[in-house]
Amino acid sequence: MGKKISIIGANSFLAAYLIEALLDDESVELNLFARRKKDYSDYKAKVNQLPFNYPANTIDFDYLLGSDVILYCAASGVQASNLMDINEIYEINLSLPIRIINHLNANSFDGKWISFGTYFEIGDNAALQSYSEKEVVASNLPVPNHYCCSKRLLSRFIDCQQFTIKAWHLILPTIYGAKENRQRLIPYVVETLKKQELPLLSAGTQIRQYVHCQDVVKLLNTIIDTDPPHGIYNVTAAETIAVKDIIVAVFSLFDKDPTDSLGAKNSRDESMKVLQLDSAKISREIPNWYPRIGLTEGLQDYL
Repeated sequence: MGKKISIIGANSFLAAYLIEALLDDESVELNLFARRKKDYSDYKAKVNQLPFNYPANTIDFDYLLGSDVILYCAASGVQASNLMDINEIYEINLSLPIRIINHLNANSFDGKWISFGTYFEIGDNAALQSYSEKEVVASNLPVPNHYCCSKRLLSRFIDCQQFTIKAWHLILPTIYGAKENRQRLIPYVVETLKKQELPLLSAGTQIRQYVHCQDVVKLLNTIIDTDPPHGIYNVTAAETIAVKDIIVAVFSLFDKDPTDSLGAKNSRDESMKVLQLDSAKISREIPNWYPRIGLTEGLQDYL
């Protein structure tokens, strides 16, 4: 039997990879809620494109009840350079998903809900500590902006479990891939070096974790196709890396030295020195999933 999959925020970075992975499956019907329409006429999957451009238009909650899987990929305020209305950030990142979940719950939705958190919810941390799911949700460390605050509040709502629908809430580290916004770190460095210019970068002393979007999509497909225990999951590998080492790796693709670039500017997440997720729960509950794409391989996509 085919699956009806609804993706809210279908123009998003992660959604682009998921849609690409699903388009050639003729048993899938995709309901794509997005600002912009695309041409999917050459693919096997049935695609319904529906407008989603808050506040001009929102979503018919009743329409979602016919879905087998709903993925909430919409987010506001992700890019520091985007001057978003504060209320819009909280509406899209927090209020709207809560209202949808409550509506699904009140109408006995028997499909799957998948939403996303971020390890930026940990906040201003400098300790060399890997945070469990419970520790991420309970963190009261200062956060730098409304995006992080709104995502933290959504994770806490999910953790309260005041609903009976099956919900997976995936706390992501830094995800990367060639489809990402050109303003983000890796594509910015790549494109600047291609133009024989010097990228202006922070010192890169922050400790981070990176997972390729294709690996996240493999997890999403596992949740869609099977029935692993639902709940909140840190989606990451145990490996951590300093941001400057990512920069060195990108520069090495061009046989260049990043010394003059590192430390040339400040970054909005400079205060969050260490962001590390503990992968013990996902390794235990969904043991067939783990990140398979290494950084060297992943960076090749950008060239």
